[in-house]
Amino acid sequence: MSLITHAEIVARRKLAPLPPGWIVSAWKPSGRDGILVCGGVPRAVPLWGSLSGKLFEGEPQSVLVSYEEIRAESRRFEAATGKCGDCLGSGRATTQERRGRTPRQCACPRCAGTRRAPVTHPEQAHAG
Repeated sequence: MSLITHAEIVARRKLAPLPPGWIVSAWKPSGRDGILVCGGVPRAVPLWGSLSGKLFEGEPQSVLVSYEEIRAESRRFEAATGKCGDCLGSGRATTQERRGRTPRQCACPRCAGTRRAPVTHPEQAHAG
C-alpha cells in the first residue's frame, strides 16, 4: 500500500502554504495514531570530491497524518483517477518474505494487476 505517498499528499495539504523546495526529510510511525511526517527546505552541502548531500537547517515542520486521513486520500485518488489507490495505478506491489531480506515485486493484491480501482457495490458492503 502506498501509505507514504498518500501521507505526503495529506501532510502537504495540512502544512500549506509551503516554501518552494520543501521536501520530506523523515517519516516516523506514531503508534496506532498514524505517521509523523517531517520536512523542510534543504540546502546542498559539498561532501567529498564530487559528492554532495542535503542539510536541513532550523526546526523541521512536522505534522501527524492519521491512518483515517490516509485512507480518505486513497479513496479520493481512486475517485479522481479511476486507478487503484494501493498501487497508485502501477499494478505492482512490493512484498517481502518473513525470512528473506530482499523485497520482491508482484501483482497488486487489491486490483490483481489490472491497475483499475476495484468496484465495490453498496449491496456487497452490507451482505454478510
